[in-house]
Amino acid sequence: MTDENRPGGENHYSLSLDHAPLPTERTLRRRRSPIFQAGRFIFTNLRLARMIFGGRH
Repeated sequence: MTDENRPGGENHYSLSLDHAPLPTERTLRRRRSPIFQAGRFIFTNLRLARMIFGGRH
């Protein structure tokens, strides 16, 4: 690690999340919904099963 990349150096990268985008109300609702999460779980598992069993070996 060079001196300019160390904390307090000239090129110190900010780890602040102040400028990160905030989730929308719709996104938060979907993240909290057990029904939506169950649907995503089932869909993801079906896609994975299709890849495993549908492969041509």
